Amino acid sequence: GVASLKDEDYFRDRIESIVRTRGKMASCLNDRGFMVLPSSANFLFVTHPEIDVTVLFEELKRQHIFVRHFSDEKINEYLRITVGTDEQVVRLIQEMQGIIMCLKQ
Repeated sequence: GVASLKDEDYFRDRIESIVRTRGKMASCLNDRGFMVLPSSANFLFVTHPEIDVTVLFEELKRQHIFVRHFSDEKINEYLRITVGTDEQVVRLIQEMQGIIMCLKQ
């Protein structure tokens, strides 16, 4: 961590990458009916008006995709999804889309 802070170019590149990937992820989730809260962090808070996020959380876990779900009543209808690599985001979106299709049937 300390070394990355000393290497300003690396640090800036990482920030730009996270911001870019976060934007793509938010856009893909919005396109699939998710409500995505604005974020300046390395994660998104998302919910879906038609899908129980607890069920989505469990289904993602079965696919070895780990997101956060909190039991606190103020945020228990949201998932916290950390921004990963572009490849991880593609897999997340694909798995979520499949799960949503199954749940809506």
